[in-house]
Amino acid sequence: MKTTAWTCWVFAAAFILTVPFVAVAQEAGIIEDVRGNAYWKRDARSTRVKLHPRRDKGRLLRADERVRCDPQSELRLRLYERALSVPCGPTWFPIPYVQADKNHPARLALVEYGHRGGGDRGDPSIYSPANRASVNPATFEIRWITNLGPVKSLLIKEVSPNGREVFHQYVVDGMSGYISSEGVRRALVKYREERGHGPLLLILSDSRRRDLAGVRFFLISEKAERDLDRELKWWKNEPEDMWRHLGIAHAFTVRQMFTEAAEEYEAALKYAPDSIDLLRRTIAAHQRTGNTPREKELYARLPKIRKRLSHAGRGIRWRR
Repeated sequence: MKTTAWTCWVFAAAFILTVPFVAVAQEAGIIEDVRGNAYWKRDARSTRVKLHPRRDKGRLLRADERVRCDPQSELRLRLYERALSVPCGPTWFPIPYVQADKNHPARLALVEYGHRGGGDRGDPSIYSPANRASVNPATFEIRWITNLGPVKSLLIKEVSPNGREVFHQYVVDGMSGYISSEGVRRALVKYREERGHGPLLLILSDSRRRDLAGVRFFLISEKAERDLDRELKWWKNEPEDMWRHLGIAHAFTVRQMFTEAAEEYEAALKYAPDSIDLLRRTIAAHQRTGNTPREKELYARLPKIRKRLSHAGRGIRWRR
């Protein structure tokens, strides 16, 4: 353990000294794991806050914040694209500012993770595709809130006064809240090849042909699809954990594929179900898609987590 701690400390010192420091609130990393007694401060003069092993897993870290841990404890961070174990002792470790490539996938993922706004709410019933979102024709699926009522048909057409019909299909199981159709995917691929990217209008109707819900959406270009595939391949080389799913979520969000992004935040949440920062970001992602039931379900967990962990934290003990 002494060799490992010393190696981490040398790396940390070199990491700080080789780059200029600028006092800005730059998203710099996340907390990956906390064991034992660890602490956080907003800056050098702030009061310390004790980190909770579950609540603060996934916590966003910004440049110039401070962390430290007591001996016989453990604090693991992900700073930019690097994993780091903080050397435990009385010295505070300052989160460094790094003049990183602004287009690096890790940097972009951290910026996205720090953005908590949910954006414009989607249609109150359909959340895949999200309203005004982009979709990949090859993976297109339709999901809606099941209290919408029995859906009997779906229609996709161009958004125009005399919108050209792209696809129409009768729905067998209209109460399932889910449609995955090879027919609609083929139709969208063909439309992109022949006509472009939309916008298109999806309408779900009942047995009397009354519109129940509708959303506008766009098709990503073939180039955007290739770029997305390359970026997803890059992230899938990362270990299967929270950080990997945060990166993939960004890859979808930047292309306005909001439903897919929300699914990745949900996947990340499985690794840190009590993380306050990650829970808030997942709520914002569902708010953007219009998946109101899931948004409310997650929001209701926040006070429960705070209450449960505040009591549990009094008895936390950890040994190596």
